[in-house]
Amino acid sequence: MAGQAGQPILIREHAGWNKNCEAIAHPALYLSEPPRHGQICARIENIKISSMFVGTQPQCIGRLVRGVRLIYRPDAAYAGDDNLRYAAQYPSVLRGVQVQVTVSANAADAPSALPSNNIIIPTAQARQAPGPVPDCAEPIF
Repeated sequence: MAGQAGQPILIREHAGWNKNCEAIAHPALYLSEPPRHGQICARIENIKISSMFVGTQPQCIGRLVRGVRLIYRPDAAYAGDDNLRYAAQYPSVLRGVQVQVTVSANAADAPSALPSNNIIIPTAQARQAPGPVPDCAEPIF
């Protein structure tokens, strides 16, 4: 996954559906290895089914269902690579996922970029703890 500094980055989407392409309960998400340079949250939204796993209905590809989006928010002024691991608990399987996120610095001429004579001193941010992924506090995209 990749994105810009200071912007939320969509990691993955997860959903469940039945043979009629109707949403069933989305999987619970558990953070097993938190990112070192950001925070993870989950947002319940309509998502477009783009892939499937064994036991799901292939005729539903391209349909919208209610699901969960996993979002990465990089720490302020952070650019570089970050890693995380999480699990999605489906009814019949716990699926572990390892993710590398690349956060690109804003271009020097980008409207949100600070003038080069400003010095940014990063503030210490509390690292997110392993456990259930919290809901995102506000709309992301």
